[in-house]
Amino acid sequence: MANVSAETYRDFVESNNVHLVIVYDECFPGEIPGTWKKLASMHISRTKVSAAYPEVQFYVTDPQAADKLLPELEDFSKSLPPRERMTIYDHKD
Repeated sequence: MANVSAETYRDFVESNNVHLVIVYDECFPGEIPGTWKKLASMHISRTKVSAAYPEVQFYVTDPQAADKLLPELEDFSKSLPPRERMTIYDHKD
């Protein structure tokens, strides 16, 4: 979405009750709302067929949802193929 502000993204996820957003940071420079917290990044090591970049980021849009989503991301990371890796960040910062 070209020329869309961080506030527009924030308002959209709030009005649609979205708590986890998965994006490529490179596609949204300066447009990620400051209230979103990066929970994880997943590095994709294989040849990219449909992925735009080698890493995708996972943001929680509601800090209160982080405690629920973090264990789910940890479980998901355990299901990844051996060559893929997920970095999970300390969401308490």
